[in-house]
Amino acid sequence: MSMTSLREFLLCHVLCPCYTSFHPGGHGPCPTEEGALGLLFPDPETPYSALVDVGCGSGRVLAWWLQHGFADKNLTGIEVNRGIAAWTRRRFRSSPQVRVLSGDAVRLVSNLPPVPTLFYLFNPFDASTLGGFLREVRLRYAPHGAEIVYYNSEHASAFLEDPAWTVTPLALPDPHWPALRARLGPIPPS
Repeated sequence: MSMTSLREFLLCHVLCPCYTSFHPGGHGPCPTEEGALGLLFPDPETPYSALVDVGCGSGRVLAWWLQHGFADKNLTGIEVNRGIAAWTRRRFRSSPQVRVLSGDAVRLVSNLPPVPTLFYLFNPFDASTLGGFLREVRLRYAPHGAEIVYYNSEHASAFLEDPAWTVTPLALPDPHWPALRARLGPIPPS
């Protein structure tokens, strides 16, 4: 077993069940592979002024955004595990454009700035929690516009069954997970 596959196994099959028993409705700490990020976020000239990583864990996506042209945006990570969030907050203490919030993402949507926002989700929730999160995003962002990049889109039906979202499947090459982009409200100017 390679080091990468051992790490993935430990994170997804050993820590995940333990994690979800402490955080009902959440999925465990399976990280986005770096090779997928360039496919999911190809253009740093996004019209969104804020980017939010829901279930940010140790901040791998936040760090990638900083290194790949998104440093002029307001970057926020949301992590339900307070210990991980505190560690991630310390990791980015020298990056003033990054903030890390700790708590329930559904409740924290109301603490985010009401500006055009791009959210990233690596399947952080079960279907019911995802539905609650989408309702909160719709209430807060419908007038401003929002987009969600949903990777490992296990509960894509939550978007497809809600007419408020315009859904575009993303065709990623093997061995990547299925993905989609879902847009809400007006498209902000570029």
